[in-house]
Amino acid sequence: SELRTFVLRCVSKLNGGKGITLAEIAANLTKANISRVKLNLEEVQQLLQTLAFDYRIEQGSVNMNGESLFVLSRPVSSMCEFTAWEVLSPDFQFRTIRFEDDVTLAPHEPHHHSA
Repeated sequence: SELRTFVLRCVSKLNGGKGITLAEIAANLTKANISRVKLNLEEVQQLLQTLAFDYRIEQGSVNMNGESLFVLSRPVSSMCEFTAWEVLSPDFQFRTIRFEDDVTLAPHEPHHHSA
């Protein structure tokens, strides 16, 4: 937990939040003496992969040396104005949903499933 918090702070604060490499994170972990044992690059990479899997960080870009720059994940937003509460409306199946990329989901007729 302490390691995760430290890495997230590194990613958000260092370089103005514009991205930090795996090597920079490992160097900051060593310098701050956060871990009780010395972590090698593979172990730091595993920690970064866990944070990426948990949608806490993502690869922002690549620097001139070809190293990945990690940034905080952006919140996921829907591509339309549809909200989950609209499903509770009795006329939901008769509404048209329009997405940002001009794709329109036409209203559909009620259907019945058979066993």
